Amino acid sequence: MEQESTQHLLPASVTSLEPNQSPLPSSAVSVSSSATTHPSNHLAKEVKVWLPSANAQPAPRPVLGDDYFVPTAAEAQRAFSSQVASREKLTDAPMLTKNLREREQNQKKNEKLARFPITRIRIKFGDRSMLEGSFPSTSKISDVYQFVKESLQEDVRTKPFILYQTPPRREFLLKDAKIRSSNLLDLQLAPSSLLLIKFTDEIYNHSSNRPPLMQELLDSAQPLPSPPTFEPESSAKQTDNTLEKGKQKVDDILKSGAKVPKWLQNLSSLSSLLYFADEPPSCFMKDFVIPFDSD
Repeated sequence: MEQESTQHLLPASVTSLEPNQSPLPSSAVSVSSSATTHPSNHLAKEVKVWLPSANAQPAPRPVLGDDYFVPTAAEAQRAFSSQVASREKLTDAPMLTKNLREREQNQKKNEKLARFPITRIRIKFGDRSMLEGSFPSTSKISDVYQFVKESLQEDVRTKPFILYQTPPRREFLLKDAKIRSSNLLDLQLAPSSLLLIKFTDEIYNHSSNRPPLMQELLDSAQPLPSPPTFEPESSAKQTDNTLEKGKQKVDDILKSGAKVPKWLQNLSSLSSLLYFADEPPSCFMKDFVIPFDSD
């Protein structure tokens, strides 16, 4: 009876041993090839370590012509809708009660959480190596600290460090109650963010030193994938095809006899506004309810 009660008090993760059974040595713990052995106290999944590239170079920037920076009809519509929504928000916000405002904020937060349920965090060390882990977006920044701490070598886990972003410099200090109580979604770290680590002991910040991570993590480190390259020729051809398509749409709109306001009667204005559009803006649709002045 005493033995049964003792086994009942054991945690679920601990299995009772037979009298002749001995625990496995630490060297017998299996290590996954995709991740590594990591304690179960943190919430990180898909743990990876990325090595810095020996010939790291900034990603090539595509060559963009002046036509690329001309706003499209869809962009103009979105900008106008955004301005209208901002004006309505400023006008109607004082009329909302506290409960309605909180309900609206919670609704937006839930929509964002449904869109980004997982947040990928990369921790960059002094030698440009990176430790990566995926967290639920509802996790706290303390969970990220716990993940980093348990990924370090045992003799380094007691060394203080901070996580921050730059530029501009933004430190995520656990002593800050507001930061400590906010989740990754509230801290605007979702869906992915890069954090830098700084130890109080400068020896771990030198770019010539390897990151003080567990050996199991370092053994599974992989080279950082190269950034995607852009093909200027195909991009230029696509831009030319889109321009011709947009000009054809302008001609079709003018031939259809649609009522066009004065400020858009100039063909060049129409071309600069519509040549990237997949659909004509609503002001050219026949069922548009707001009439324009004929004179």
